[in-house]
Amino acid sequence: MNTKQEAHTIIKTCLETNSSWVETFNELGCVLAFDLDPMLQGSATVDFIVKDLWDKGIRATQDEVIKSICSYIIENDYVWSIETIFKNHAYTAKTLEDFGEDSKALLIDLAEDSGDDNYKKMAANN
Repeated sequence: MNTKQEAHTIIKTCLETNSSWVETFNELGCVLAFDLDPMLQGSATVDFIVKDLWDKGIRATQDEVIKSICSYIIENDYVWSIETIFKNHAYTAKTLEDFGEDSKALLIDLAEDSGDDNYKKMAANN
């Protein structure tokens, strides 16, 4: 098994057994919907997967694991749709702010691009 496949197996197992991983992957799916850097370098999630891979004899780097995490998120539909973003407007804004982003500007841009008046109102009231 290659690094990506093994990392995906570890992620899947953790998501099935640990609610904090589900929360983390929901946050990452939100952030990746805006094409932002999820800032995973040095995170506990990456460190855990790297250690697990090394314990299995796979000498994975942090960069390889980060790419594996992002590919897992994309391949397993964790990236949020515009509907999900605005359905969870307050959570989205908080998540973006937690990642050091200007949530108001990002949400306004997304709403403007969508052309949806309801989304524009929500973004303006952020």
